[in-house]
Amino acid sequence: MVNKLLKNKIFTNVVWLLSEKIISIVGLLFVTSYVAKYIGPDNFGKLNISVYYYSIIQTIALWGSDTIGIKRISKNLSSGLNFLFSFASYRFLVFSIVAAITELYLYFTFDKLTFYFSLAVCASSLFSVVDVFNSYNEARLKSFFNVIANVIGIFVSLVIRFVIAHFELPPIFLSISIVCTGLVPFIIRSIIFLKTHNTYTVKSIRFKKEYVSYGIVTGTGLLISSVSVMIYVNISRVLLGYYNSLSDVGIYSVAMTLGTMWGFINNAIVVSITPKLYSSNNSNTNETTAFTCQILMFIGFGYFIFFYLFGNFILESLYGKSYSAAYIVTFFLIASTCLSGLGMAISRYIISLNGYSYLAQKSFFVVLLGGGVAIFLISHYGLIGASMSACFIELISVSFLNLFFKTDLMIKLFINIFNLRKFFSTFVGIYKQRE
Repeated sequence: MVNKLLKNKIFTNVVWLLSEKIISIVGLLFVTSYVAKYIGPDNFGKLNISVYYYSIIQTIALWGSDTIGIKRISKNLSSGLNFLFSFASYRFLVFSIVAAITELYLYFTFDKLTFYFSLAVCASSLFSVVDVFNSYNEARLKSFFNVIANVIGIFVSLVIRFVIAHFELPPIFLSISIVCTGLVPFIIRSIIFLKTHNTYTVKSIRFKKEYVSYGIVTGTGLLISSVSVMIYVNISRVLLGYYNSLSDVGIYSVAMTLGTMWGFINNAIVVSITPKLYSSNNSNTNETTAFTCQILMFIGFGYFIFFYLFGNFILESLYGKSYSAAYIVTFFLIASTCLSGLGMAISRYIISLNGYSYLAQKSFFVVLLGGGVAIFLISHYGLIGASMSACFIELISVSFLNLFFKTDLMIKLFINIFNLRKFFSTFVGIYKQRE
């Protein structure tokens, strides 16, 4: 059984992806916390505010081309490669324009250290934007190449950060580690691509204007959806920097790390378990979606209890007393992460019922509602308001707003989610079937 699984490309791909997440989390917890303790909440906030801005800019520059490229490569390798390499020029152009405007804003709005950090993040993001090899490896189920490159990049970056913090060098030197985060994986993936492909394949790649036009038109819908998600995810931290201080941004960043770091488990469960539950042997997708949501709720509750018992110890040990305010904030973000996991599962259920249009409209409305709620709560309640707004909008998104899609089915779904007796009977049934 184990040998069969190891030979399965999809399973191996998932294992490599999960291994990268685990390694990243370990690095973030122990090295980034060491750096955060050294430079303090204010400078840590300066470091993170630039990351938040460029996460949105990077999404804009990609223009949905990564998803389009993966689909094209899956159908036709030559066509997919030509598309990705042709569209890379458009990515570069869009990124350059938006980044230039952003840098001018940051230069006149924040202090010099924040501006220098933003330049470093800009350089790192640029390498990620022009890195078409990442999408190629995903499409060819060769994510182990991406994982190897990313892990080496993370390792180099974390070593540099550790050295800077250990020898108490000026925080500006952290810019080196930031650039390496994007540069090192790009170089490694480029080398791997050139080494694993013959000269004919590389030389056959051609720039074609029609691919750029196709990508702009086709990717616009994906762009709106992706940017909506990124704005929603980052708006609380950006508003904190505007209404409060960059020190609060640093504290909130720590709370986000501790409150959301287990979210990859939710994603793995939704991606891995849901397709099996939705197989031809199980026609009741409503009940199986409810079962998936129940599993996510139990995991979230378990992490909530864990952080309640050990959260203060973790915060003081890793980050120091200057980040103690993150303790209460983290509980709201744990709840938000749990609700976000439920949202992923329910969205898959809606997609199975061809609710693509509804989800697109809902995501746009969530951004508008989330922005309004975040502005009100952050301007009045600061850090707690930021975490409350994240939790509130996830709750509204996963419950009330979903009722507008086939209300009778959604009500039935929510009833099934809170039916614990059915959960245990389903769990026992799956276990017996496995035997």
